Amino acid sequence: MPTKIERNNADGLIALLIVLCAINPNSLACAAESPALVEGASKEGRLVIYSLLAVPDHSRIVNHFREKYPFVEVSLTRPGASERITARVLTETRAGRPLVDVIGISRLHMTALIQRSLIMNYESPERARFDPAFKDRSGFWTAFYVNPEVTAYNTRLIASAAAPKAYDDLLEPRWNGQLAFEQTAIEWFATLLRHWGEDKGLAFIRRLAGKT
Repeated sequence: MPTKIERNNADGLIALLIVLCAINPNSLACAAESPALVEGASKEGRLVIYSLLAVPDHSRIVNHFREKYPFVEVSLTRPGASERITARVLTETRAGRPLVDVIGISRLHMTALIQRSLIMNYESPERARFDPAFKDRSGFWTAFYVNPEVTAYNTRLIASAAAPKAYDDLLEPRWNGQLAFEQTAIEWFATLLRHWGEDKGLAFIRRLAGKT
């Protein structure tokens, strides 16, 4: 999504629009393309992307864009975790040197940037085709990938018949000291609270904390 701190907001929107057109020539975004938009992107001359999307997937998008709009230089950076991208955007903002045009990070961190007024909304024509669960109401973000939250176990140590079948199974005494979680499992935690509700979710997390 375009950022409020970009070098030129209007050109950033233009660049994003023709990115969508390059990906799918039959898209609504492509139908909205005009010579004025392409000319504006040509004057900008550069598109900077920070994203979490896997490199092969993003490379496909960028390559389509370059084929159709060779006059725009595309810089794709994948700094790693969502936290790193967010920190980079905040650092650039504090330094007064914003560089990024399009950001792809987790919903949680996107919300943090929106709250700091660092993201501008953009009602892409494509948004109409997305389920409400995959976009916000104000046009600040639209999901372009979904990460499933799963629990894995070591098949060399645990037989499939003995593996936990539900989250509540993790509270059994036999798992004391046998569980491990990523330090950045914030999205998993937020999803659990949304699914169960805050009271049940927090009660479960507090009991689970004693098992790790």
